[in-house]
Amino acid sequence: MSRNGHTFEHWPYLNVELAHAIRCETAVLDGEIVCFDDTGRPNFHKLLFRRDWPVFCAFDVLMLNGRDLRQLPLVERKARLKVIMPRVQSRVRCVDHIARTGSEFYRLVCERDLEGIVAKWKRGHVSD
Repeated sequence: MSRNGHTFEHWPYLNVELAHAIRCETAVLDGEIVCFDDTGRPNFHKLLFRRDWPVFCAFDVLMLNGRDLRQLPLVERKARLKVIMPRVQSRVRCVDHIARTGSEFYRLVCERDLEGIVAKWKRGHVSD
């Protein structure tokens, strides 16, 4: 389901894989649905026109087994996310973080002509 409450019905197999791959009872994950090209770069065109099988890339867990984790620092939430992620190859993946300055990372993303980044404060929490 999107942050706007829309259910993703175009990729039912991804919904099923998410339900079976995450090792917990319930979870609210923050992530992106992505299609990759042959070099591993995100390809929005493939996603938009459903030209390939998408992957769900999770980078945060906001709720886990009914417990609200939003007041925990991001580093703690990411540690919990890694625990529940699949241990085998899957279309559900955990996005690791890069512990560097945001401006340096942004420059590298621009140099490689990538589509975007997600930036969160390492010790930050999610406000209500």
